[in-house]
Amino acid sequence: MATVVPLEGDTSSAGGSSPGPQAAPADPGAGAGRRRLVSPRLDGWLVGGVGIVAWVVLARPFGLGGDGIPTITGPFMWLLLAITGTHFGISYHLAYGQGRAEVRRNWPALVGVPAALGVVSFAVVVAAVLGAGGLAVLGVRLLLVSVFTLTGWHYVKQAYGVARVGASLGGLPLDRASTRVLRYGLYPLWFLNASIVWTRGYRPASYGFAGGFEVFPPITERALEVVAVVSLVVVGGAFVRLAVHARTLPPATMWTPYLVAYLFFVWTPGHVSTFLVLGALHGLQYLVCAHRAEVSWGAERREPRPVVWWATVFGTALATGMLLSYWLPMWLGGAMASTAAGPLVAVLLFAYFNLHHYAVDAVMWRSGGGHVRRIVKGPA
Repeated sequence: MATVVPLEGDTSSAGGSSPGPQAAPADPGAGAGRRRLVSPRLDGWLVGGVGIVAWVVLARPFGLGGDGIPTITGPFMWLLLAITGTHFGISYHLAYGQGRAEVRRNWPALVGVPAALGVVSFAVVVAAVLGAGGLAVLGVRLLLVSVFTLTGWHYVKQAYGVARVGASLGGLPLDRASTRVLRYGLYPLWFLNASIVWTRGYRPASYGFAGGFEVFPPITERALEVVAVVSLVVVGGAFVRLAVHARTLPPATMWTPYLVAYLFFVWTPGHVSTFLVLGALHGLQYLVCAHRAEVSWGAERREPRPVVWWATVFGTALATGMLLSYWLPMWLGGAMASTAAGPLVAVLLFAYFNLHHYAVDAVMWRSGGGHVRRIVKGPA
């Protein structure tokens, strides 16, 4: 989820303008019942509370963290993969399901980016088949570096978006100063996450190819950790300021996404645990907001059986996401294992779908977008 600017409960103009007045929502849960993503008692847990508990369980003092994560196997592993895969699939439905006009309006991200990634991926495979292995590996490394450099950006933008939605649904107005702190306060976490790629990188043992370049000295990472802690103090101060001015605590849907981001990025239990668990938590945040968007969208479409509509959409998203992000790479990697391009295929698909997903989100959740309105105001 990229920059989400709510349309209610917001006194700031930062991040873009809001659309004009909307028709009264035909939402059966009008009034207080509308001020939730799934349930007032569950929203805070779903967008961040579960992640805080997961960090406590995975933290090294408890012996369950690190790169081994012996507890994440079997059904639990499949659950994490299913959440992550479903969030990929639902993003495609939300982005491409609004019709050709919407796709044409956002064609650079929805058409141009996947086409360009396809050309680059094809060129890498051709280079490998023709014996230019060094060139092919360089292409894969550049794609991996792009994914890992932008991963933190994608996470922190979503945390900001969820917090803004939480403020709007909770009726908490945001002034310009608070908006700017919340919007940019998490950027040091992005820089810290990206610094791994550009100081020590991810070793070939993790992905089969070195995922990074040793450009900056190791002290860069340590310095950015300090900056991230400073940003935690600044962001915490912004939440305190909001609480004092509003004379009420900010809703959990605002502060839990921020806290879980700091815990996993600054005091990470380990690379693999962060990649698997934080990825699934990120997907869960996404699906909570997507649930609200899909329910409102179904109401606008006058779907005669809303439960069947919802189950069909999310079931298809689960199957599509798992196919594209897991089963297809595994199958193609195995089928082409004996060829020169074999080891490259799974990594290429990993990079392709992640970068495509980042581009999709960057345009789909812009201020004033249809799904933003559906999340915040309900169906029109």
